[in-house]
Amino acid sequence: MMSNMTEATVIITDNKTVWEGSNNRNGIKYDEVVDCESFSLSEKRCYYILDLNEENERKIIDLLIESGLSFDDDFITIWANKSKLSRNNFSYILLKNNKPSSMSVLEAIKVVKGKKKLCFVYGNCQITVITRMLSSSDNFVKDYNIVQLPEVFKPDDILNDYEEFTKSLALPDLYVHQYVNVDNKFSKQLSTKVLFNYLNKNSKKICFPNSYVGFYYPQFCSPCLDVRPPSEILPYGDSNIHEIVKKDQFDDIKKILYSEDLYSEKFIKNFFEKSIDELKSREKRCDIIISDYIIDNYQKKCLGYSPNHPINDVLEEVTKRILKMMGIEEDHLNSSLALDQYEMIIYPSVLKHLNVSFVKDRFNINNKITPKPLDIVDYCKYHIYYTSPLFFYNQTQNHDLSPGFSVSRNADLLENKSLYFDGTTVCINLSFRTHSATKIRMHLPRKCTPGRVIPITCVASSKNYYVKIMPDGFFEFEIGKENWAVINASFMP
Repeated sequence: MMSNMTEATVIITDNKTVWEGSNNRNGIKYDEVVDCESFSLSEKRCYYILDLNEENERKIIDLLIESGLSFDDDFITIWANKSKLSRNNFSYILLKNNKPSSMSVLEAIKVVKGKKKLCFVYGNCQITVITRMLSSSDNFVKDYNIVQLPEVFKPDDILNDYEEFTKSLALPDLYVHQYVNVDNKFSKQLSTKVLFNYLNKNSKKICFPNSYVGFYYPQFCSPCLDVRPPSEILPYGDSNIHEIVKKDQFDDIKKILYSEDLYSEKFIKNFFEKSIDELKSREKRCDIIISDYIIDNYQKKCLGYSPNHPINDVLEEVTKRILKMMGIEEDHLNSSLALDQYEMIIYPSVLKHLNVSFVKDRFNINNKITPKPLDIVDYCKYHIYYTSPLFFYNQTQNHDLSPGFSVSRNADLLENKSLYFDGTTVCINLSFRTHSATKIRMHLPRKCTPGRVIPITCVASSKNYYVKIMPDGFFEFEIGKENWAVINASFMP
């Protein structure tokens, strides 16, 4: 049986260079690393662990099954985040999508359970970090295998096969969860009250709170202004930036947003107290509390990226307290993942009135668009471009570059992308990795004439694209799954 995920003969991967140079990663031993494109079945009976993108994983799984090999006895999929393993930690969604067609999700979960106890984890985005931290505890994983259930904001992955999902709830020995209200915006069927009806009566339940750090962000609002950007581009709004657009104050961005009087001391202190009171109120339904840790540390270090996305230090403390309820003491836990893709600004006036001892003056609006953090003025310009592109296009005084650049969620951008105007020619060079069909959008210097058709070359596919510059100063085109791709263009504006 492979359900303990400790030994394997072969790693099949599309990230070969990451795995080479070692035969033991995070407690998982292996003899050989094989690229998925050159993989062929060995004559000897082998265990296979898969670390692949979705398309390649499905292809390899089908090949193994057709060859008479079986899930768990001969192969198993690893849930990896950029090849950083999460030991004894399985995704319900990946099990559902990648199991053999003849096997139910219930049967797949029983397989990965093996002879160990089973832990289910359920809640919002914070569980993606907490499950990884649980799996980093040697004392926990020697007794438990973990299945992360779909996050509550992915209702289709539960509701589309609700009967099978609820049957699986009879399996866990331990149910670690956040409290989900009956009146949540997704479905009553996802609520704690309803799901508890399906749990095994002997299952131990541990409820932990949503670690909320919204007191740093009084500007939080809907991102919708003139347009609503896709959530994978910009999920949060900023009421201060929206006011700049509404009042046509583009030239005063720095003066307004850097002002230490943007918020009054009284307002910030009241806002902090209300935020903490709300967290404490939620904790009354939980077995774990975290408000004391937040109160003790919010001035010493920045505890968040956005209201519901705390730093890993906070979630590590939550996980330690969960483990303590299990009689396990841990000095340090780790996660290969952080909730850091999007950051909101913490304004100088907020930092001043909260009397913090740390410095925070740069923020990452979306690390797939801007790999390096931005100062507040540049952050504001990006935000305006995505929420009010025509206002930005008409107001910007720097005609050499527009800041915007975006792709669909199916691509990972590299830092060597560039878009510049050398005085006579616009030059574009972009390198990225795609996982499936992807829409690329590029925002051009204002000097470029709307309506013009320009040629774009994709090096990976050796294709030329002819695209039209739109009135708001961008062009977009769709590209198929290319793995590593380079886009080049050079043209007169």
